[in-house]
Amino acid sequence: MRNFYKYAMERINLLGSLVLILFLYNSSMADAKIIEFGYGCCSYKCNTETREAIVDGADIFKSLTTDRVVKIPSTVKWDQVTYTVKSIGAKAFLNCDSLGAIVLPPTIESIGDSAFMDCINLKSIEIPNSVKKLGVATFLYCRSLVKLELPDDITYIPKSCLSLCTGLEELHLPSKLEKVGYEGVAYCIRLKKLELPSSLKEIEDFGFTSSRSIKSLRIPNSLRVIPEGCFEDCDSLQVIDIPSSVEEITEYAFANSLSLKEIHLSEGLKIIGVRAFGMGGHPLSYNITKLEKVNIPASVIKMHETAFQAYVTSLNGNKYYSRVSEINYLGSYSDYQKNKIEIGASLYVPENQYEIFWNNKIYPAGRIWHFDKVIKSTAAYGTICVPRTGAYVSGINKLYTIASIEGQYIKLKEVEMTPIGYRLEAGMPYIYEKKTNANSISICYLNEEVETPLIDHAFFGTFKDIYAPKGSYVLQSDGKFHIVDADNKIKVAANHCYFNFSWSGHGIVTYSLDFGGETTGVTGLKQSVEKNNSPIYDLSGRRVSTLSNGVYIQNGKKFVVK
Repeated sequence: MRNFYKYAMERINLLGSLVLILFLYNSSMADAKIIEFGYGCCSYKCNTETREAIVDGADIFKSLTTDRVVKIPSTVKWDQVTYTVKSIGAKAFLNCDSLGAIVLPPTIESIGDSAFMDCINLKSIEIPNSVKKLGVATFLYCRSLVKLELPDDITYIPKSCLSLCTGLEELHLPSKLEKVGYEGVAYCIRLKKLELPSSLKEIEDFGFTSSRSIKSLRIPNSLRVIPEGCFEDCDSLQVIDIPSSVEEITEYAFANSLSLKEIHLSEGLKIIGVRAFGMGGHPLSYNITKLEKVNIPASVIKMHETAFQAYVTSLNGNKYYSRVSEINYLGSYSDYQKNKIEIGASLYVPENQYEIFWNNKIYPAGRIWHFDKVIKSTAAYGTICVPRTGAYVSGINKLYTIASIEGQYIKLKEVEMTPIGYRLEAGMPYIYEKKTNANSISICYLNEEVETPLIDHAFFGTFKDIYAPKGSYVLQSDGKFHIVDADNKIKVAANHCYFNFSWSGHGIVTYSLDFGGETTGVTGLKQSVEKNNSPIYDLSGRRVSTLSNGVYIQNGKKFVVK
């Protein structure tokens, strides 16, 4: 009985505490009154305790005209009390077809759900950098909005936030943006350029669907998945770059991109879903671009048979065909076996792997014969530097990088060959020995493009035609690297290389290729005096025929023999 009494008293005390808490809460709410009033052309809801105001906007549109710029004030005053305007409330300007332009004050921190939804004549809105949050459908169907700059501190664009802004041509996405919601920036059919920030980690389904005017797209290296229909119906899209961070391209991600000409996939990609790059239901009169080739990285473990498939609906039923002339698998048979690949399309494989596939009863469509880059080469040796990773290269017998530069000798290091051949790293300068029967170097690319070439021990590559700087060395048709002096201009073609030691006045010399290693035991380039018919003099003016270490003059120019 005593225990029961104790238990009952504990429950009564607890109930009393709850009653007290509720009483205190209601008292504080009574003190913090929400008042509503009109100020200027807008109405506001204000908290008397925090002295913060929300633009409410109910029944405020009678005095507005589309040619008037509405300026929301930073503060509003009522009954001798000043309130700071902190946000635009939910549905504040919903269906306000008389709103043409609006400027928000620097005190605003958030814009609520459907705040400007269906403002069909809104052409301009200035959003201050103080805004950190947008709501669902905030600008849904603002069809007259042409340009929009979102503050950099916004990290999330919610569902349908900018959907159906059919007149929008310019959009600046926040530099700190991390997520785009379902149809967040969908059906912006006039949007011409889309720069996705490097902070972007997630896009929900149909995030940018029907961005019909975008011509090129670079996916940031922060995304792992490209979701369903994300860039579907992007009619003008011609070039797509998929970075190495992306592991999965889901169903219909880039479906119905009529103008697509180039797809650049990267190593690291694992799954390509149903009609990810496919077409469907378009009549024959549509001008559908057919891709010459697509390179599939060895990292892919599953690719749906319709990933690159198109079909056309007619009275006689559906007609199916591939959008791609050649699907190149840039892996070996061992990669194919190891990853247990499920690929429902006929593949073209590297030349040295074709028979291996065939002997193991995997029947590829043929050997790879469509390449991204073909460099004509008739000389036995050459230099090469490319802006993307050359995952499969045809025509090279030996490939070298620079190991070290020691005095008059440049030591080379042979690159290790992969099972499908030599691999060119993006931006890296190389020296190669061409295969005897080859008349060109042919390359299949993977991965993102690098902007500038790398420098390897004073060895420079170039992605465009240039004239080599004075004092540099360029490989010529005689198989030697000749110096560039004041009297000669030597052109270095795009995707080739040159040495630049930043030396001056060290004479006319050449670097000869020495792959036999007979004199030094090391493969490399050896410096020597360039032979010609001009006499050579020492510094005393005496003509010499035999050269030892020292400084000499030829054609009025000094050079050094070490």
